[in-house]
Amino acid sequence: MEIQIIPFRARHVPLIRPDAGPEWIDLAEEAQEGGRGYTACLLGDPIGAAGVRVHGNGIGEAWALFSPLLKTMPKALFKNVSKGLNEIIVEEKLKKIWALVDPEDEIAQRFIERLGFHMKHWIYEKEL
Repeated sequence: MEIQIIPFRARHVPLIRPDAGPEWIDLAEEAQEGGRGYTACLLGDPIGAAGVRVHGNGIGEAWALFSPLLKTMPKALFKNVSKGLNEIIVEEKLKKIWALVDPEDEIAQRFIERLGFHMKHWIYEKEL
């Protein structure tokens, strides 16, 4: 099945993760207003979202939210996230991106390292 990529909207968050609390909704609204993001859809239903909240001076903050279903499609997930991240880096002229990753989530850690991020003081950074 092919994954369709659409622009991210905060209203996608509860569709991706029905257990997302109000803090996720607030963060999603901030991400929608302060950056760029994409939502992955399968058969028209949002199953994941990722993007970069753009701060000043060429610095961005990467974020992602995936449903358990999307984690079963690692090749499609990596291909789409990598492509979207590279587009944002170029278009926003970013020099550095950082991301916080749950220290308990080994899959997320491996994923972000595969994207080229390196841990520095418990924060993943990507020099561009």
